[in-house]
Amino acid sequence: MTGNAAGRTPRVLGAGSLFAIAAGAMISSGIFVLPGIAFSRSGPAMIIAYGIAGIIAFIGTLSIVELATGMPKAGGDYFFIARSLGPLMGTISGLLSWFALSAKSAFAVYGLSALIASLTPLPLVPVSIALVVLFVAANFLGAKSAAKIEIALVAILVTILIALSVAGLPQIDRERFTPFFAGNWNTTVSAIGFVFVSFGGLINASSVSGEVKRPGRAIPLGILGAIVAVTALYVLSLIVTVGVSSADELSRTSTPLADAARNLVGPWGFAVLAVGASLAFITTAHAGILSSARYPFALARDQLLPSVFGRFSRRQFVPYASLLTTGVMVAAGSIVSLELLVTAASTIIMSSYLLANLGVLVMRYSKLTSYRPTFRVRFTPFVQIFSMVLLAFFIIDLGVMGLIVAGSLTVISVGVYLLYGRSRHTGEYALLHLIERITNREIAGDNLERELRDIVHEKDEIELDPVDAVFKEALFIDVPAVRTLEDLFPLAAVPLQRRLNMEPARIEKLLWQRERESSTAIAPFVAVPHLVLENQGVFLLLAVRAPEGVRFNDTYEKVKAIFVLVGSKDKRTLHLQTLAALAQIAMDRRFEPEWLSVRRPEQLREVLLLGERRRIGGSEDAGR
Repeated sequence: MTGNAAGRTPRVLGAGSLFAIAAGAMISSGIFVLPGIAFSRSGPAMIIAYGIAGIIAFIGTLSIVELATGMPKAGGDYFFIARSLGPLMGTISGLLSWFALSAKSAFAVYGLSALIASLTPLPLVPVSIALVVLFVAANFLGAKSAAKIEIALVAILVTILIALSVAGLPQIDRERFTPFFAGNWNTTVSAIGFVFVSFGGLINASSVSGEVKRPGRAIPLGILGAIVAVTALYVLSLIVTVGVSSADELSRTSTPLADAARNLVGPWGFAVLAVGASLAFITTAHAGILSSARYPFALARDQLLPSVFGRFSRRQFVPYASLLTTGVMVAAGSIVSLELLVTAASTIIMSSYLLANLGVLVMRYSKLTSYRPTFRVRFTPFVQIFSMVLLAFFIIDLGVMGLIVAGSLTVISVGVYLLYGRSRHTGEYALLHLIERITNREIAGDNLERELRDIVHEKDEIELDPVDAVFKEALFIDVPAVRTLEDLFPLAAVPLQRRLNMEPARIEKLLWQRERESSTAIAPFVAVPHLVLENQGVFLLLAVRAPEGVRFNDTYEKVKAIFVLVGSKDKRTLHLQTLAALAQIAMDRRFEPEWLSVRRPEQLREVLLLGERRRIGGSEDAGR
């Protein structure tokens, strides 16, 4: 059973839900457990490591947000990479992200089960498995219910961290920050890569972008707001933690923030922060399982994994097979070595950010007409190149173990694609269009343009009208050398005669008759020749691009967009509606450069279908 009649998951998540999912996935073991390990490596400088890691994650996230507002679909970064770099890279990215987010969730389950085991006689492994079962069961309530739980937990968690910062900042001991560096700058640099796993929640959020309503607004607000808020909370909390804890204590503890709270206000402070840590582990595990289960679903939808992973429950639209498999992965990861888990997850998460930056460059320079992100990264390509260089450096600096794990998973992903996906996947990707532009050879079709156009209509909640149907059935031709009507009308008559079953000479004669009555040029760039036929039930649009410009009269000597409308008298209303739609589209300042820049005539269809205009019967403009 697919999600609904249209095969789409329902859009039920707002900016607040997205913020909670992203923040809840970040604020967990990364701040409640990891600082102790990071401090033992780099001393108080680990505060800088968290801050720099947050800045790097923010820069990388800009590209993720652009791709998510352009293609808000389930699977997040997998979908972006598959549509930009191709199905092989998409399979690698999807399976790696699935593993990374499952590992991050396992990290949280480990932290929570260790806390429970320290307070009770219960054994660690059974507790971990029981917790995974509980989180998987909670996700069967559906994304909307899961998000509500996440919002409530994150609100409590943020309040606790703010309270710790406010209470602790006046009491910090500056002497505890000396020496600031344990070792040298190299140890701090290594710590940046090591703690990067703390910012993996941003990928969590992008993976549910297909379930976000008004994604053009909600995705930037939710994701970028979360990383700014969480980075600030991290830095403030760690300043307090270092400032009220001894170096020896901090190097050995697995509960650094709770210990800091105990130093500040006594045992009840430890208890409150222990509760906060528990909530953090719960939010991360819960949000991580919710998000990572979307990856195998997205891969299955594109026929890169067996179709069972793409099935939804009938009632809550939950991808149950993907969810259950993710639960198994998280349970297995929760009993793996902690440092190996963190190193591997950080390596893979940074690799995902790197691929997202590369994906933006390919999407931008492929010049796809239907790629219409609401949020665009400024200073492209410099931001993406800078981000990729930084990420590559920290991936290498993390060491051999992370590269071995990532490399092994990459080999497995390639095997999955070669053995299963390659023979089944038929989609297009932007890299083909970029190669086409560079080589000037036609190697790509228009399937990707149509898919992206449908995504734009879906995300903007556009209700298609009769004029959209006209544009979808329209004819499009290029006439690069034509400059006069004497040359234009015979060329226009040829495609029309196939649809109208009329002699080209008859069509040409009617076009001349209409033009002699009064010029059909309505602007320096646009003309709308139109014919009224005696037949019944006929209406047709022929769109002509004339890059050199056609002379219609002394006023309009270089018309480059000619829309020939042919219709019967009973289609007069549709005729007027189409004229009005074309006029609105042509008035948009983006119309002329787009009309002239697309490579092939068929792409002109997307320019019209995505043009800025008011739909018939609707109150909203068809925005980009």
